[in-house]
Amino acid sequence: MFIYSKDISDTVIFSISLWKDNLLPSLFPFLLITQLLIEYGFIEIISFFFGKYMNVFFNLPNESSYAFVTSLFSGFPSGSKYVIDLLEHNLISEKDANHLIMFTHYSNPIFITSTIGIFLLQNQKYGYIILLSHIVSNILVALLFKEKKKRTYKKKKFNEVLKGIYNKKHKSFIFILTKAILESFKLLISMLGIITFFLIIATLIDKILNPNTFFKILISSFLEMTQGIKNVSQLALPLNLKSAIIGAIVSFSGLSVHFQVKSIIDGSSIRYRNFLLARIVQSIFCFFITLAICKILI
Repeated sequence: MFIYSKDISDTVIFSISLWKDNLLPSLFPFLLITQLLIEYGFIEIISFFFGKYMNVFFNLPNESSYAFVTSLFSGFPSGSKYVIDLLEHNLISEKDANHLIMFTHYSNPIFITSTIGIFLLQNQKYGYIILLSHIVSNILVALLFKEKKKRTYKKKKFNEVLKGIYNKKHKSFIFILTKAILESFKLLISMLGIITFFLIIATLIDKILNPNTFFKILISSFLEMTQGIKNVSQLALPLNLKSAIIGAIVSFSGLSVHFQVKSIIDGSSIRYRNFLLARIVQSIFCFFITLAICKILI
């Protein structure tokens, strides 16, 4: 670190910039608002409208639809945070949480369509293809690992849902808001530290070992996906192949994101190996689905 102090300094600046310009504006509003909505019955409302689909397709309780729907738009690792929220509120069982953690891992749609599609691949169409493949591959993971034995769930009427929300005792709004802000920033600061750590490791490996292009991409993608995606986008490969590789990298997400998820679920009954297995399977699915969609549409 003393020898390559300038490179380390640039890496830290890049890490903070990445956090400030991408993660903070995209994740903080979702984390804050969802924390508030949980307290005021949002889970019950989402469960009423989308719960039956979770029953039919994934054999999961109505309440699990909250984590699935919100994770689609907010970006990882917020999906694992929503699963923990449901588990801590006793809205889903440990078994359901271990299934749900496997397919509530979605990258921010704007990151894929804009950052990857427009800025890196310079073709937004491929960004949309990667996004579609990313979502479809996650759903396939959900279907692959769902419990085979069918369970039945009681459906409530909407007036019963509203009555339950109205009768629920709430703490003061300022208390709930302050708690939501602190918990959101605690997660975001943890993410910043983990991302910075892995980017520094990747920089040191690059400077000390000076690997060839293949190993450089492999190492950077495995440690911190942002650098890996950037390196792949600069390769002289057909766009469909670059898109498939990037889709696989996004789906696996890199050790940096894995550590973020691990820090969220640590201390709970959710098993990290379930999450890891799902990411490996999803990255394989995403690679081939992206190639297939590119061949059909382009």
